[in-house]
Amino acid sequence: MPFAQASDGGGSIRIPASVNGLVGLKPSRGRLYTREPAQFELDISVRLAVTRSVRDTAQILNAAEMKGATATLPPTGFIAGPSQKRLKIAFSTRSLTGTDAEPDVRRATRRAAALCADLGHNVDEINDTIIGPEFLENFLTIWAAGAHGMVSNARLIGLTQGRWVNRETVFEPWTLGLADMFERRREKDPDILQKAIAYGDEVAAAYAAFFEDYDVLLTPVLRRAPLLIGEQDSGKSFDALYDGVLDYVPYTPQYNVAGNPAISLPLYMSSKGLPIGSQFAARFGGEATLLHLAYELEKALPWADRWPEVSALRLS
Repeated sequence: MPFAQASDGGGSIRIPASVNGLVGLKPSRGRLYTREPAQFELDISVRLAVTRSVRDTAQILNAAEMKGATATLPPTGFIAGPSQKRLKIAFSTRSLTGTDAEPDVRRATRRAAALCADLGHNVDEINDTIIGPEFLENFLTIWAAGAHGMVSNARLIGLTQGRWVNRETVFEPWTLGLADMFERRREKDPDILQKAIAYGDEVAAAYAAFFEDYDVLLTPVLRRAPLLIGEQDSGKSFDALYDGVLDYVPYTPQYNVAGNPAISLPLYMSSKGLPIGSQFAARFGGEATLLHLAYELEKALPWADRWPEVSALRLS
């Protein structure tokens, strides 16, 4: 069972899955066993894996989720295949900031919606956003607070590891820039983190209400097809990366804040032959719904034999 461990605090399971043609499931908040306490009252980060098949993702979730008296959610167990239940699926290519996906991504998302309809699911296109553009500012505050905590405690963390840490050489410009941004924001408003965390309750409530009417929401994972190597190089300055990063990832962090599960599936390719993931999200605790649907889509549009030209399989 080939897999790679992955963690997701804003899309970092689904994003690499999307650009590499893999399956990437972000579980519901509290689904998995962890020894690590949450950094804030609102825990946006989860761990699982990226895989090449729905079966492998389903088995990893089954192995990693909490079961028994300690489980905070009813266990999913091993989902072994598709369901006969037909779902009510909404889809949209518009981001919460009002931008639309670029043509290749928009085309892939619409094809995924059409495939779901061909399989007998009830599919509706929606134009209204579930949450507003203020989401990104609140999310960035929480995200930047995490970076600020690491940078502020860098030397202490280093000493616990028996080494001297210089924050300027250990951390990338992006992390240092996030930490500095949080410090500036907190100087203007000492309660800014608490306000952002409280806003998270509004996001969770908005998605809970949405999933009372729909079983699944289909969107892009990323606004653009895979970027060129170096386009978001970690050595670039924070200012050089900031606008591009926010433009690239407006579809994934919502579910980290709301706590809902979401999965990226490698259904289609760009006009240049690069993978484009389709993101399917469900209500809190709804991993089984996503996996049942993922099996069905995998059977309808198999990707197991889709390998890049340069790969271990082709070189062997």
